[in-house]
Amino acid sequence: LIFKTIDSEGNIINQIEYRDVPTSKNGRGEVILNQENLKPELSLDVDGNGTSDFNILPGENPPEELQNMFVENGDVNKDKRLDISDAVAILGHLFLGTEIACPNARDTNNDSETDISDPIYLLGYLFLGTAEKPKGLIFCP
Repeated sequence: LIFKTIDSEGNIINQIEYRDVPTSKNGRGEVILNQENLKPELSLDVDGNGTSDFNILPGENPPEELQNMFVENGDVNKDKRLDISDAVAILGHLFLGTEIACPNARDTNNDSETDISDPIYLLGYLFLGTAEKPKGLIFCP
């Protein structure tokens, strides 16, 4: 998210940047801009419940706690890796009813269903090259 202040001749005289801030589908952010505040905070409501969860200043890295609320699609065990253990965890969830750390990340093929095709898709990506890497960051508090 970048805000630029431009003078009457079109020259950029100020720039405010918020980079690499993960967001969720229901999340909301707010920045209040005014002339007096040259470093306005980004107020971030990650889960969309109406309460601000994080305040981030321009140019700051998002807090580690915020980054840890998101995983790559398919990383159901939240270990920051996509590997065979994720496919096994999805299979265990489907057929044995075992819990997984991030259920939101189990739809690896993005078809809005969780079924046998998801671990197969992940295994195809990992070992056969028959599938693309599962897409997206997934909110997983």
